[in-house]
Amino acid sequence: MDKDLIRRRFAKALTTYPGEAHVQQSIARRTVQLVADYTDASAHRRVLEVGCGTGLFTRQYVTTFHPGEMWANDLCPEAAGLYADMESPAFHFLPGDAEQIGLPDRLSMVVSCSTLQWFESPERFFGRCRAHLDDGGYLIFTTFGRRNMHEVSSATGRSLPYRTADELRKALEAAFEVIYCDESETTVAFDSPLDVLRHLKMTGVTASGAQAWTRRDLAQFCRRYDGGRRTADGRVTLTYHPIYFVTKKK
Repeated sequence: MDKDLIRRRFAKALTTYPGEAHVQQSIARRTVQLVADYTDASAHRRVLEVGCGTGLFTRQYVTTFHPGEMWANDLCPEAAGLYADMESPAFHFLPGDAEQIGLPDRLSMVVSCSTLQWFESPERFFGRCRAHLDDGGYLIFTTFGRRNMHEVSSATGRSLPYRTADELRKALEAAFEVIYCDESETTVAFDSPLDVLRHLKMTGVTASGAQAWTRRDLAQFCRRYDGGRRTADGRVTLTYHPIYFVTKKK
């Protein structure tokens, strides 16, 4: 996983992401609701969010729960400016790769929306969370499963190393009680395969591919994407496959 490439691609998409990431907005809202449904007041004492991005989850969470102290982490240091109005003794922007940087101790909750699919090893990261969480602390996250953007994978032959819900559950169970797990699929329609690519670029999701696309590449992508994927009204689809976990440190 080329983290520097991922950082640069997402940094370029910081201004376009909020207006384009409708599925991620819905996932953020549901994650806030899961926090409300499955945690108590103790969860909001010292909170780390991993992969805060443009703040789709962050701002909803802060205005709803008013955490005692919170660290909002993102791989892109360029995102810091989006939180300038929130910086205070109780709120800190924490730049860097959450798989590598030092994390706050004595946390009451680690939460992450639509991020762990970009990690080299979500499994090792669960171990980091366990080390930095107090006993009974919460790890709540959403990531994406193997059906995520399968249309793009079929057309390009490339995909992120998505884990299944069962694989994630097995990695968690030694150290965490799994309180809630669910997955779903959402299909978004676009007028053409090129519109799918524009959508991915505006949300930074092209971060896994390093090479520049030629006209031939684009034409081949469109042919492969079109194959059998047109809807009744002539559009093409893109599938999102979010997975939701609420867990508690044993």
